[in-house]
Amino acid sequence: MSYREKIEQLCREQTDLDPEAICYLLDKAAEMELGTSHRQEDVFIDVQTIYQTNEAMVIYHRKPLEGPSLYTHEVVGEVANLENEPGVIRTLQTGQASIGLSALSQEGLVIYQTVYPITWQGQTIGALIVEAVNRQFSSPILFQNRSLFLDSTVSNLAQDFQLFDCLSDGVFIFNQGGHLVYANPAGQCIYREQLAYRDSIYGMHYDNLVLDSVSFMDFLSQKNVSVTSVDYGHYSFQIKRQFLADRACYLMEYRDNTEQALLQRKNQEQRMALREANHRVKNNLQTLVSLLRLQAYQSESSEVQSALEEGVQRILSVVSIHDLLAADGGGSAGLEFLLKRVVESVQRSFWGSESVQVDYLLESRISLESSRATALALVVNELVQNSFKHAFKKTDQAKRIRLQLSEKDGIIRLLVADNGNGYKIQGDGSHHRLGLTLVQRFVQGKLSGKLKSRSGPRGTETTITFKY
Repeated sequence: MSYREKIEQLCREQTDLDPEAICYLLDKAAEMELGTSHRQEDVFIDVQTIYQTNEAMVIYHRKPLEGPSLYTHEVVGEVANLENEPGVIRTLQTGQASIGLSALSQEGLVIYQTVYPITWQGQTIGALIVEAVNRQFSSPILFQNRSLFLDSTVSNLAQDFQLFDCLSDGVFIFNQGGHLVYANPAGQCIYREQLAYRDSIYGMHYDNLVLDSVSFMDFLSQKNVSVTSVDYGHYSFQIKRQFLADRACYLMEYRDNTEQALLQRKNQEQRMALREANHRVKNNLQTLVSLLRLQAYQSESSEVQSALEEGVQRILSVVSIHDLLAADGGGSAGLEFLLKRVVESVQRSFWGSESVQVDYLLESRISLESSRATALALVVNELVQNSFKHAFKKTDQAKRIRLQLSEKDGIIRLLVADNGNGYKIQGDGSHHRLGLTLVQRFVQGKLSGKLKSRSGPRGTETTITFKY
């Protein structure tokens, strides 16, 4: 298999790069094959894999044209990870060149890498890596002793910098040339343990350290404090930058937000899973509603039809809950919109109900977790059905049903009232008794609340109170 075929195969299997981007990588490999540069070094092209954010895949290797290779076996197709090759991962993630960083080769040899981004249409699609056993191709200034970069102004302020030693955030001070002159213990730990830098970071240039695309020239042009967030491998950092005018130096601060970001991602995943589950439950319940209505249509018994329709309305109340939860993605439902939907569903199911006016006085800020919201929706469904079914005569004028919901001092109060002719609270029919039994059980069992009802010639009023 030719090197071109191998590149195409690995890119198709390990990346989501477009065919045009893969062709661009092939062109870069062809340039290396001509041997116009880096004739004495091993040269590689790596790409970011789609399976691990802290791993890259070697898709091309050109051995030195002059002198021996550092490798005795084939490395194309092998993995380069953050722990062994931090410069490769950094360049692929940030689009910044990584100059002369120590690394560990696939054969366990300590090497020095200079890594350049390969960009196509503004996107970093790969990394060109030049390797050697010495730093002859790297800038010598990066590897001198820290004291060489401490000018007299910064040296006089060394004690001030020590105040940052107690901070848990990483703090980095750069001189006006962009070289690191101070890093607190937390900052050194980030680069040594999390980012796997094998060299001392003192004296390194800002452009060889930063974890996003903001170069030192960009930093110099910033007039105000800037705060950005960046995902780097398995880590998440908040990066703060500012110029310390009175110190004539530049400060960069890293805050490790990895745990917080992981919790947020898990929460988002759980919300998405819950949204999908509620959506499926809603669809299944709507299928059940269709079957019950079909059964009612086929029945010749008015009693059976009435019982099935009551069952349909109860199911539709639960459907409303799951519909809201599927849209919101959370575990709670706003009661204002939910109760309106329940009442409107009941009203549509009664012939002639358009002559009944429903008045709402519902506080919009009240919401309940799903199980309690479901119980309250079923309670309202039963009470409103009773009003539509039993409260009014055909000859009645100005028929009204009133629904109120309020909260005060941690107590929720629900009122369902009508101006009908009243009905027996205990009910005469089995269906009616079943509805009121459900109301009592939901109020006491699910809501841990109290239920008060009164009915007379001027109408029926039911009040439910329970803790928020």
